[in-house]
Amino acid sequence: MAKQLVLAEGTVKLHLHHIYGKLQVKGRVHAIRKAREMKWIP
Repeated sequence: MAKQLVLAEGTVKLHLHHIYGKLQVKGRVHAIRKAREMKWIP
């Protein structure tokens, strides 16, 4: 992901950490589940 966005890996990890905090989840799988529950993604 970092390579595609031309960002440092640490920057991507920091952004993901903030996103998980706002969604009140602990990881990628939980974030996807939450997004589906909220109907943000199909």
